[in-house]
Amino acid sequence: MAAVQLLQKAGKTSLQFGAPLNCGLSLLAQDGAAYRLESINGGIYCDRLLGKTLTAQRSADDLQLRIDGTPLPLLLLHSLPAPASALQGNWRLLAGTSGASRPAALTLKIAATPLAPGAAVATLRYGSPRDCQIEARYAGMRDTTVVLSLGVNDAGYCGRLSDGQAELQPQQDGNVSLQIFDRLGTRADSGTLQRIP
Repeated sequence: MAAVQLLQKAGKTSLQFGAPLNCGLSLLAQDGAAYRLESINGGIYCDRLLGKTLTAQRSADDLQLRIDGTPLPLLLLHSLPAPASALQGNWRLLAGTSGASRPAALTLKIAATPLAPGAAVATLRYGSPRDCQIEARYAGMRDTTVVLSLGVNDAGYCGRLSDGQAELQPQQDGNVSLQIFDRLGTRADSGTLQRIP
């Protein structure tokens, strides 16, 4: 899944895909509510869409996008920033699973930032033995799950997570279920987060 923004600036319209796709397309108006897709900055995903036709249809607060009649899969499109997440604050991993022989400390800091596609809203910080951190950007919501796109960090373990994804699912006891996926969609870490002061 990737965050998608539909932008209009200076009379030009573009579709911007967040991590892990990281590319953009310009939209050239055609008849009706259809647009022809042209590349702005390359990228494998966007290059495959060149010359195709995009249509947009409003669905509740979001738009449903179709390319040559097929819905865009695994994308979250938003137009206006939402308020800051109710999960803002500091969290630590209580219990989790990972491929490490000894567990690594993990903290998550969620900023009081409005939830807009691509906005930097969180930092995941691993303690010893991993000793790295990675920025997370808001990708959207899937039911009550907050979906974050992970940035790029070539340092140690965080390099494996670059362009991956984190999912935060609030629990009734006030804790949060965390799942972290690498860029291929393989689960790298999971566990329960507890709020800390």
